[in-house]
Amino acid sequence: MPEPGIITDLSQRIVRILDIEPEWTVQVPGVIGFVAGEISVLLTVRGAEDWPAVLRIEARLARHAPDEPETWEFCHYLNSAPEFGSLGGRWVHDPASGVVALVVDLPVPEEPGLVGLYAEFVALLACRAEIAACNSIPQQKLGAGKALTLVAGRRRTIAHPLLDRLTETRRRGGDPAPVRAVVDLVRQSLPKGHVTWFGQGWYSAREDRLELWSGSGTVMALDVAENPRLGWGIMIGAGFLLASERRDMIAGGVVPDIPDFATDIRTLATLNREAAARGGVAPGCWTLGGGDNTVHRLFIPAALLAATPPDIAALFVDRLAWLTAEQFHAAFRYRAETVRVLLGPGWPGDEEADVIARREPYNDGAQPRNPHAICHFEDALGRVCGINADSLALWESRLTDEDRATPGVLDFPRITSGYIVGGASHRRRT
Repeated sequence: MPEPGIITDLSQRIVRILDIEPEWTVQVPGVIGFVAGEISVLLTVRGAEDWPAVLRIEARLARHAPDEPETWEFCHYLNSAPEFGSLGGRWVHDPASGVVALVVDLPVPEEPGLVGLYAEFVALLACRAEIAACNSIPQQKLGAGKALTLVAGRRRTIAHPLLDRLTETRRRGGDPAPVRAVVDLVRQSLPKGHVTWFGQGWYSAREDRLELWSGSGTVMALDVAENPRLGWGIMIGAGFLLASERRDMIAGGVVPDIPDFATDIRTLATLNREAAARGGVAPGCWTLGGGDNTVHRLFIPAALLAATPPDIAALFVDRLAWLTAEQFHAAFRYRAETVRVLLGPGWPGDEEADVIARREPYNDGAQPRNPHAICHFEDALGRVCGINADSLALWESRLTDEDRATPGVLDFPRITSGYIVGGASHRRRT
């Protein structure tokens, strides 16, 4: 049972702040979900062993993905890509359902001032998953089906404005000054959390960036960084010390001899799947650090920090930094046994949505951004898309006999052959 002061209706508040239309919202006891574009986002507040309450957010991207190395590699690709990975949350594959989703677990705050920032966090997470879906990444890179989501048997034909969040994120990312202001506040507050979080086992090192070392041979670092796609922000990471330094410290009895994590994609996939079970909260993702070491990290873009006053943003960053360190420590202290990877892998109407998604051509991007597009079309949300020759052949090869016999499906390449941008009257319907 959540403790007094915990914002138990956090999910509902977030949906209201984002102004999601009621007709595209689904609510059952304890869970609320919405569709802003093509795919679903689920939010729920649940209890956890080490936390009064945890907010779970899930955005589905793909269905029917096998539990094989290609799927683990796909999740690692998403967790490493500048526009999709390390921006809060982790891309995971659920073997039980075959669903690939972007997932995050955050502590439910007591401070009302953080609710707006949490809402922006959800908006950015949803926007990233929608961009991956719009660009046909599940179909082209994994061979899986896009997790198109229907509500009451209908799909959206007008996108919610939050799908434009990354445009604002890029704009605000051009100025590092607000980011540095928040980091300066965090630099003052973060070391004070030593005793609260981990006892006396941490000490500061390096003045050019905030770096805290622990008596277990791990390091938590926080620094101003520039994302190549999103501009300036704060990068938080937790991992082991450099191997050379750690070997010397182990030999001298300064730190315990804890085995390093393996760096293969199966280990990374397992760590991301089990993150919530191991640490209760998991703000970022497990991926490879600069020295090919396994780390838990996340990047907080300037636009997210600008959603609230600097002191509130600093409180948020301070908390996420310690949660990142907690997740790393929990991974080598505990071993998960039975893990439920996703809370909401299935939605009503998934079977019908599978057919609709399969019959829609892939999007490689329109000209001039994609000079190889052989034809253009509008998707169901009215966005101009383009398809290359190889993608067109791949899409056609995956159609079933029933798909091919359905009027209108194979008309697509004939109607839009050449450089044609269809208006609303040319929009393909299925």
